[in-house]
Amino acid sequence: MAETIATPKVQEIRGPDGRVSHYVLSPDEYGRLTSAAEDTADLEAGRRVRAEIAGGADELVPAAIAERLMDGENPVRVWRDHRGLSQQQLAAQAGVTRGMISHIETGKSGMSLEHAASIARALGVSTNDLVPANMAEVDDVAGEAAAGSAPGAGVRLAPDD
Repeated sequence: MAETIATPKVQEIRGPDGRVSHYVLSPDEYGRLTSAAEDTADLEAGRRVRAEIAGGADELVPAAIAERLMDGENPVRVWRDHRGLSQQQLAAQAGVTRGMISHIETGKSGMSLEHAASIARALGVSTNDLVPANMAEVDDVAGEAAAGSAPGAGVRLAPDD
């Protein structure tokens, strides 16, 4: 059975020219309208996410991967493991040495923006995805462009099945 939608009780206030200049709603009506607008915005956001995932601009990531990242495990290692790459394979794809990957993963050395961009590109993530969870997030527009991915492209948490 279809749900009946009540017509809101609205008071119109007209200006000197006779045109409506304001509307007055009861708090209940206002609450129903804002709730409906939020629901519509949520549905549209969900459609955009599904389209981004279907188009390859975004991906779902298992909760276990997100937990490893949030627990402070080195992001390069987490993403490399998730992609099923050895240190040697990642190094070859990123144009760096295996030793550099090892030093980055163990925290013995950091990455230049150039190396972060090449490693991110090889892993299929943004450079922001390689920033450890215990560090403040940085503006990554320049890094995204260097990595060849669209600003804002990233990953989304998927529930464990």
